[in-house]
Amino acid sequence: PVGVLTTADTEALKSLYQSNVRDDINAVYDHLRTGDNKAALAALNNAALNDARDSQTRDTICYLFATLAKAYTQNHDNKTAIDLLLRAKLGSAKSQSKSLKTLVLNRLQYAYLQTGNTKAAENLEHDSDWPQTKTKPNASHLDAYGMTKESVPFYEKALSEAPNDPSVREKFCLLLVALAKD
Repeated sequence: PVGVLTTADTEALKSLYQSNVRDDINAVYDHLRTGDNKAALAALNNAALNDARDSQTRDTICYLFATLAKAYTQNHDNKTAIDLLLRAKLGSAKSQSKSLKTLVLNRLQYAYLQTGNTKAAENLEHDSDWPQTKTKPNASHLDAYGMTKESVPFYEKALSEAPNDPSVREKFCLLLVALAKD
């Protein structure tokens, strides 16, 4: 019938009018290098619209969402960063890469902490993809939480798990002193 598109017609139109996902990914990298986050986001959205059939391309798009989110976090736009990281988290759910999942979850937790949403940050640690560590927290682990009142529960948890670690105790004391000055 006239006016009804077949699957072949739709695929032909997509190939004519949709951008090439590799071109979009390259554009994202170019815009990230120049610091043009808005253009990088536009190109990344185009790349995400394409139905990437291979896992490597899907993982690259997910990684780029997390990378762009980091740039937004550095510009103190944590709301946009969280939105991007939630998209990355959704994409990483299909991934086989544990390191990609860990990267996304760690950056999302950091973004939540920057907005003061400690409950969401803490809930991420119960996510099935959260990296399981065999070692107890140490002082360098605490650096990710910063020196804000929102980070107190994380410092308390570290202290309860490693009460005799002098570096954890020192960091916790420094946090309390910093908060007392405010």
